[in-house]
Parts: sequence; C-alpha cells; structure tokens
Amino acid sequence: MHEGYPLGVWLVAQRSKAHRAARPTERSRALAAVDPWWNPPWPLSWQRSFAQVRRLVQDGHALDAQRGFPGLEAELALWLSHQCAVYGSLQRDQQCLLAGISITAEEASKVPMTAEEAKAASQAAARLGGPAGLASARSFAAARGHLALPFDYVHEEYPLGRWLVAQRSKERRHLRATGTAWPPGLHLTELDPWWNPPWHFPWQRHYQQARTLWQEGRLLLPGQNTPPGMMRLRENPHGRSSPQFVR
Repeated sequence: MHEGYPLGVWLVAQRSKAHRAARPTERSRALAAVDPWWNPPWPLSWQRSFAQVRRLVQDGHALDAQRGFPGLEAELALWLSHQCAVYGSLQRDQQCLLAGISITAEEASKVPMTAEEAKAASQAAARLGGPAGLASARSFAAARGHLALPFDYVHEEYPLGRWLVAQRSKERRHLRATGTAWPPGLHLTELDPWWNPPWHFPWQRHYQQARTLWQEGRLLLPGQNTPPGMMRLRENPHGRSSPQFVR
C-alpha cells in the first residue's frame, strides 16, 4: 500500500495489460515517462535488486567489487557479485544500468569469484531467507493481499512458498519455547494478519481462493443458482467447505 492505495496490485495489472497489448498504450507511455524500467524485459526481481543497490549508491555508499562489496547486506552483495560474474551475458540495457552505479565491464572483472561460485552463493542465500524472503513476501502481498501460498510457490524467481513454511515453523517453535510473539514474524503479520493461523493452513488457502473468487464476482453460496463459469462452495464429508468450479 502507498498512502492507502494498493499501488503494487495496480502496477501488476498494468504490466499484465502492457504484455497483452500489441503496441504501447497511453497508460504505459505515461508510466515509462515516470520510470523507463517500470516493466522491464528481464525479471522484475532483477530490477528490484538493482533499485536497492542504486538507492544505496545515491545515499553515498561506495561499491568495491574487488573486495566483494563490503557494507552491503550479504544477499545484496552476492546478487551484485553474480551480476558482475555474468556481466558479459547480461542484456545491453542491464549493463548500462549497472554502469550508472559504476559497475562497468572493467569493474565487474574485479569480482573475486567465478560465475558458478557467485550463482551458487546467491542461491544458498536465497534458501536461507533473510531480507530477500521478506522483500519477496512484501511484493506478493502488495499484489495479492495475502500470504496463503502453497509450499512449492515461486514468486519472481524466489521460493516464497518454501520460505514461508520455514518462517511458520520458526514462529511456532519460538511461541512454544517462550510464550511470546516471534519478532521477525511481526513484519509478516503487518502484510497478512493470518499468515500463520492457529487453524490448519489448507483452510486458510481455501479461504483465500474463495475470497478472491468472491471479489471477482465468480463465487456463489450454496443454494444459489450457479451458472457456468462460476464457483460454488461445496461442503465435503469432513464438514469443510472448498470452492468448486462449475462448467
């Protein structure tokens, strides 16, 4: 949310429309005037990481490729090291963006690791979570309004579903051991109050599916006429309701 407006959700919708359009629309041209890379041809996760580094540079942080970018958060330093290691395979526009923060081909060659080493380190950091996990959760919640994801869900190349399962487990262990809230979990609660509900998590996923369909006007309650293309709630033998598509 930005000043009470779901900006992330809106931008996701605008990118989707831009991808479907045969040519630039008036709206997409207006957004490009604000940010030329609002809808980049490479993964949005790349653009988001670059923007984080650029903000630090604008705030006066000096980038030292030869020393592995000290002063940056570990995951961001690994991401930038990986970009340097694969610099030659990046798109020309990506190289130009990196040059704008002093990462030229010459500077990139000073990174003390191979492309394989940088990629392995970056993937290992992603599996551990940390800032990248929370950033991914914020991105998804801004677009969808919840964090009820299946285990294998990948959001913009990040294993967000797997990461959230690990965070739920950590919070429950902390609660059992201390009886108090897990501090890192408070950030996720701000994004979705029911990210780690006291009931079975599959119930929460089904609820969010039904809620989304209801918001789209495609869900009817039991007993209502259900025309083709709509969803209806169907109670299973265990007394739980789940949405069912009607053809």
